[in-house]
Amino acid sequence: MVNNSSVSSSESSRVSGEQGGLLVGDLYVGHFGDSIYVKQNNTLRIGFQNVGGFPTQKGKIKEENIRQGVTKWDFDIFGMVDMNLDWQLLNEQEKLPFCTKEWWDQQHVSWSHNRNNPPRQARQYGGCSLFSINQAANRAVDKGFDKSNLGRWVWTKYKGRGNHSLRVITVYRPNLPQGPFTVYAQHNAHFHTIGRDVCPRIAFITDLVEEIQQ
Repeated sequence: MVNNSSVSSSESSRVSGEQGGLLVGDLYVGHFGDSIYVKQNNTLRIGFQNVGGFPTQKGKIKEENIRQGVTKWDFDIFGMVDMNLDWQLLNEQEKLPFCTKEWWDQQHVSWSHNRNNPPRQARQYGGCSLFSINQAANRAVDKGFDKSNLGRWVWTKYKGRGNHSLRVITVYRPNLPQGPFTVYAQHNAHFHTIGRDVCPRIAFITDLVEEIQQ
């Protein structure tokens, strides 16, 4: 999320590239998107954030920071990645729809994580979620997730006026390998198990393109 009142929206992509981001290989480091202003009428505002772990206990400062950030800038749809949780090992009160149900008047949530590995502990790197808030929640008609069960993406489909439809996808592409429990390592182990000889980063692009074209 970016707030820069001194830069116009039309300039934001250039400023983000020159001042806020750096392309290192095929990795973009920094912020991107439009600067955030007061939302105008008839605007659908979509946001995204790598949250670096979602808190499971009520009352945590990080939980409130996430809620306030999304609410302050009046997002309609908001994607989060790096939830870092194996939701199978949490009780119902700690799971995403329940622990966020009082954040807004209405919401619709799509979420997923790697479900291929036997549950070991609640902390599991990776995972995606997509929140549809208030009016956007009323427009949600379908949702889905990465069919490989690796938790690489989730999506929500919306139906608008004139029978127009929109599908928003939140994705998390693994970084290069840095340890035995990273998202890259999880995906690599899964592909090895099923006999698919492919780099997880390449598999991500290939499989996502196939998902979009369906």
